[in-house]
Amino acid sequence: MTHAISSVSAANAFAQFPGLKDFTESYIEAMYWADTGEEGQPNSDAVLSAALQITTLADCIAFWSRNACCINATKASPSQAGHDFWLTRNGHGAGFWDRPETYKSETGAFYGAMLTDAAERAGPVEIYAGDDGAIYA
Repeated sequence: MTHAISSVSAANAFAQFPGLKDFTESYIEAMYWADTGEEGQPNSDAVLSAALQITTLADCIAFWSRNACCINATKASPSQAGHDFWLTRNGHGAGFWDRPETYKSETGAFYGAMLTDAAERAGPVEIYAGDDGAIYA
């Protein structure tokens, strides 16, 4: 099942920021992969609430617009970075910091620590199932 954000605002943002669509879609995929389907978590086939769609898009735009220059200077794809943003900000024990070869630039600069810091400053997102079965935060 593909989980996506669909709106005119998202389409405009995706057009304005190259890489943002892949980043956001992978961020959502990581959310479902890491934090749904287990006991005490939302169902893995639940949809994102409208409120969570909006905050997810806002969070991804904010992170991407501030950090795309660093991500693009490395071997990481926008998809990998979106996945790592979810994992890092929520303390899942993997993410930007544990991929030194991925987040190293051709000049040898390591951006993983800076991206980790940015993700941690964004703060964790705790998702839950609402009474309507949709996913909220």
